[in-house]
Amino acid sequence: MSGESCAATYQVFKTSRFFPSLNGLRAICAVIVIKEHCKWRLPLPRMFELGFLGVDMFFVISGFLIVTLLLRERDASATIHLRSFYVRRTLRIFPIYYLLIFILFSLAVLSYGHSTKTWDLYKWSFPVFLIYGQDIIPVAIGLMFHTWSLCMEEQFYLVWPAIEKFVKATFIVPLLILLLLINQACNFGLLSSIIAGFYGTADAVYRPIFLITFTPILLGVLAAHGMHHSKTGIWITTIMRGYWVALLFLMIAIGVCEFAPVLQGLPRLLVHISFCALLVAMVVNPKNVFSTFLNARPIAYLGTISYGMYLYHVFVLFFVEKIEGIAGWQFPPSMLFIIVSAITIGIAALSFRYFERPIMRKARPVNALGVS
Repeated sequence: MSGESCAATYQVFKTSRFFPSLNGLRAICAVIVIKEHCKWRLPLPRMFELGFLGVDMFFVISGFLIVTLLLRERDASATIHLRSFYVRRTLRIFPIYYLLIFILFSLAVLSYGHSTKTWDLYKWSFPVFLIYGQDIIPVAIGLMFHTWSLCMEEQFYLVWPAIEKFVKATFIVPLLILLLLINQACNFGLLSSIIAGFYGTADAVYRPIFLITFTPILLGVLAAHGMHHSKTGIWITTIMRGYWVALLFLMIAIGVCEFAPVLQGLPRLLVHISFCALLVAMVVNPKNVFSTFLNARPIAYLGTISYGMYLYHVFVLFFVEKIEGIAGWQFPPSMLFIIVSAITIGIAALSFRYFERPIMRKARPVNALGVS
């Protein structure tokens, strides 16, 4: 491929206002998470049975899209408007998250007169939920167990845009590398004794921030910087724009998951790097090998409501299992998955149309990179 055609392809990326495959990718990630929580196992490669990898892919997407948005804003207006950014993120993330906290609080209060179990479980947790601290602070999280990932994203949203605004550009990549090294020290177990000393050996196992770390988000940020600057962006485009490149990195991730006995250390890092490369291949070439499937209207729509799907599905699963117990039923995992998914999609669709989107409109002008 000529340098001129690579430059033209890169210019298409720089002027793109939407990366269509990413909504579909979000949808797949959300479905994988729901499938794992319903304990439905299929004869698929191991990677598709590990719901936490769906969260990792979400993280890569978030880091890449958010920082691409910030860098483009700075190019266009010579600054980053932090207030506008935080307003957009608040109006997008807070409403249904705090709605779930309110529902859980109501359940705890209503059950208190009959049984103190629910209230005793959560009474010290609600203040932590309110500040997005359950990924770090060791409290009972119960039905909010999946929100640790949301906490990590919120912490990223709180800190990183200010870094992009106030830290000199020459220091950004060294800072990213330093943070990645710290994260990988956790990933490779080099800080296990420190973590265990702080939390206690048993509880350290359940601190997701140290098991998952911020690596996928940071890799997404690094990719955003690499693609934003023309010299590195054209070089990356030259390597990544092929039709089959996305499939290559997906197969690498599948292979690592299939043959690594424990997905920690080098295997986990290789999966994260493969996910990041997969993402870049998709945005560099919107007509990649997966684009027809990921851009199909039903899949893309699920990606649009995937945030609601992710948050609501645990509560839906809880109530469906309660009904099972009361009625004496026992759905097979496949049927449980279908029921929970159908109800979750319905709730998420209604929530997006009548609750989330009206609130999001208050943040106009909305970014056009598909950030959600």
